[in-house]
Amino acid sequence: MHIAGRDLATLMARSDLHARQKADLVTVETDVRQRLARLDTDVMTAESALSVVGGGLVESTGGLPGWDGLDVSDALARCEALYQKARGLLAFLGERRRSIGRDRNAFLDQDVVATLEAEAARITDELDRVECETMVLPPQFDELSEQEESVTADRARFLDEWGNDEGPTSDGPTAAQLRGELHGARQAVAATVDEQGRLEQRIAAVELRLARLVAEAGRVAAELPAAAADPQAHPLTPATQRRVAADAALVSTEAELAAVQERLREDEGEERAWAARTEALTSALDAARARAGAKRLTGLDGIVGTLLDLVEVDPGWESAVEAALGEAISAVVVRDASVARAALERLHGSGESGAVLALDALSGSGPSGTDVSAMPGEPVRRHVRARGADAEVLLDRLLAMAVAVDGGWSGALDVALAHPEAIVVTTAGDRFSASGWRAGTGAVGATGAALEEATAQLRAATADADASRHLLAAARIAAKSARHELDNARADEQRIGRDLDRMQARTASLQQQAERLGAECADVERELVGVVAQRAEFAERHRGELDRVAALDARLPALVEIETELATRQAQRRDASQRLDERARAIATLRRDLEVQAAGLEERGRVLGARQREIDERLSRSIAERSAAEIRRLELDLLADRTEALHAVVQDRAELIEGGLALLRHERRRQSEAARAATSRLDGLRSERAGVEKHLVETRERLQRNELEVSEVRLRIETLVEQVRREFDVEPEAVLGSPCPPLVDGASAPTRLRDLERELRLMGPINPLALEEFTALEERHGLIESQLDDVKSTRRELAKVISAIDEEIVTVFAAAYADVEENFAKLFEGLFPGGTGRLRLTDPDNPLDTGVEVEARPSGKNVRKLSLLSGGERSLTALAFLFAVFRSRPSPFYLLDEVEAALDDVNLTRFLGLLAEFRQEAQLLVVSHQKRTMEAADCLYGVTMQPGGSSKVVS
Repeated sequence: MHIAGRDLATLMARSDLHARQKADLVTVETDVRQRLARLDTDVMTAESALSVVGGGLVESTGGLPGWDGLDVSDALARCEALYQKARGLLAFLGERRRSIGRDRNAFLDQDVVATLEAEAARITDELDRVECETMVLPPQFDELSEQEESVTADRARFLDEWGNDEGPTSDGPTAAQLRGELHGARQAVAATVDEQGRLEQRIAAVELRLARLVAEAGRVAAELPAAAADPQAHPLTPATQRRVAADAALVSTEAELAAVQERLREDEGEERAWAARTEALTSALDAARARAGAKRLTGLDGIVGTLLDLVEVDPGWESAVEAALGEAISAVVVRDASVARAALERLHGSGESGAVLALDALSGSGPSGTDVSAMPGEPVRRHVRARGADAEVLLDRLLAMAVAVDGGWSGALDVALAHPEAIVVTTAGDRFSASGWRAGTGAVGATGAALEEATAQLRAATADADASRHLLAAARIAAKSARHELDNARADEQRIGRDLDRMQARTASLQQQAERLGAECADVERELVGVVAQRAEFAERHRGELDRVAALDARLPALVEIETELATRQAQRRDASQRLDERARAIATLRRDLEVQAAGLEERGRVLGARQREIDERLSRSIAERSAAEIRRLELDLLADRTEALHAVVQDRAELIEGGLALLRHERRRQSEAARAATSRLDGLRSERAGVEKHLVETRERLQRNELEVSEVRLRIETLVEQVRREFDVEPEAVLGSPCPPLVDGASAPTRLRDLERELRLMGPINPLALEEFTALEERHGLIESQLDDVKSTRRELAKVISAIDEEIVTVFAAAYADVEENFAKLFEGLFPGGTGRLRLTDPDNPLDTGVEVEARPSGKNVRKLSLLSGGERSLTALAFLFAVFRSRPSPFYLLDEVEAALDDVNLTRFLGLLAEFRQEAQLLVVSHQKRTMEAADCLYGVTMQPGGSSKVVS
């Protein structure tokens, strides 16, 4: 009530607040509407002003009559059109003036004729001067010829005096050659000196190296006996014997461990079997007790137990006994009829079903007149024993007429038909009696005795399994110790072996080093002898070079004097030859100049003559055209004057129009600025109006939300009032002042209320069937546990099967891989003569997950990856692998589909040889386009594609 009153007061306060907010929003909405109306009036006014500004008139056009009062835009357009028209007229008149000027210049007048006559006189004078200059040239050519003859005579005399050669020379070597030879001889002397010094240094170095090699050889010779004797200090035989003994101990321990593991597996299997038997018997007995109502009869005096708990059955007779007992097998045995009556009353009172057997009610002899021993078969009573005298009587009564017949249900049925009063059963559980015939039973031999026996066997199997587990732990410890001992022995053997290997390697190294030092000493001695002989040879060569330098020094002065005289004479000859050449070049230059001058005069006379003939022709024509040209020239002059006057008029009007156009443009700019201002004001008013209108919409939305909240609060108040009246049976005014009950420290009323509601939810509804559900779940739990044990057992068996299969896979794969690897290497060598190929496992330690890599190395190539081979080489490698598989696991026939398409002639020959080898043992079906492959076949079938898309075979 306190919380309800507080919530009601809060809702009432919210309702009052919303009412005040609504009044405020209504006032704001009214003000916004009034402001929006004022803005609408201002917008209309601005739009009217803008329309007035946009339709402005022309006030003055500066001298253009009839334009005042027109619209500015129209006047501006008309004025611009007139101005463009005036500019077009001016351009046309200007072009016209230029055309008239060209026509005027095209006519001959008196001045042109005078010019032509003057030019004709000038050309005549120039022709006279050219003729005079041409007459001067022949004497100059004559004089030039005389000078050329004089030069030719002087050159003949020069040749007579000096000859055609370069002057007197000597047959022997020149001084320069002798100097070069002398310089070479001196360099050879210096080289021999340097070489002798180098040889001296080399001799010293060789002697020093020989001394070091001798010392090193002595040291190695001293170490070699000691190194050869060291291996005797590290005998390998005791370590090997320890390793062999440890290996044998490990084998024995592992064999013992395997035996213990096998024994443990057998004991665990026996334990699981008896556990399953015990659980099945327990479940069957529990089911039988449940059918008999034993649980409901628990605690009743006089209850002996169920019949299954009171009997023992011979092995193999469980089904026959249960079939003979029938419904009595699941009955509860009681002491007397009064106890049976009380039991039946309890069962009827609880509404459950059950069966009851009273010992005193069933006592007495069996049916008279029938002897079971006289019937064919075995009496069932002989194979059943009771745990008490009363139960024996009960069994005598129940099984008095029961007999088990061999031979199946057919023989049992014949016996039952012959003896209707008897109960005939089979060991398989078939039952034939006067009450009906039944084929088979689901019996499992569930009796109390069988359960006790199974429990005892389970305990024994568990004890044996525990003992086996202890033995297995001890065997594992022993195996681990043996492995550790074997590892230590192997480590010692390997260490001693490595030491021995190092010693042997050291001995071999010292022997090789001694041999190498001996060979090097011999080489150095030979080298020393050679260097000494080379030094003597260079000493002899040095003496010869010194004698040669002395001889050359003696010959050099005389040769220098001869060469000086030869050089003086040669200089004189060169001077005379240069003077003759200069005179010849000057005469040749003069001749070229005269020839150029003569050619120029000739060309000038030809050009002047042509110009003179042209002028004479024009002067003869101009006399007839002079009068007509004069009339045309007067007409053109008049047309030019009129065009000039028209051009001036149009120019004046264009200037006047340009002035009015400037005024109209100014007026247009003024009106545009006024229109922009009016437009800006109108845009501002419209923007302000849009903002006010948006504010009005927001205000209306807030007012609508407020109304919704008011309605919601009102509805919540009504709901809360109805709840208070219904739950507390009081009026709302009563809960408004309801006090808060006492609370714990730190807790509030809503928190305490939520805690109480949560506690109620956690309690949940009451379930009257919880006990039965628990019982059912318990039974299901037991069933699932038994199924889980079966699944675990099956899983272990499957693990064994998988392990065996994995071992078989590894064995088969290893054998197949070994065969394929061997055959691949042989076939690859046959297909690639001189090449090598092999197969390699990517993970040899894990045969189940390993991959197989193919390594191919043709002859002359150091290639390991197949991607680096050519197409034909890759095809042959693949064929080698394929046929290696064929050879390892032969088949009656093989099918090959265009496997040789990428092979050349040589490789195709090898492939055909491979086919010839395999065709002796199997049939080969080859799809091919190669002619040679077809030629090698015994039988051919051609396949062609028909137009319809189907294939046709042509044999």
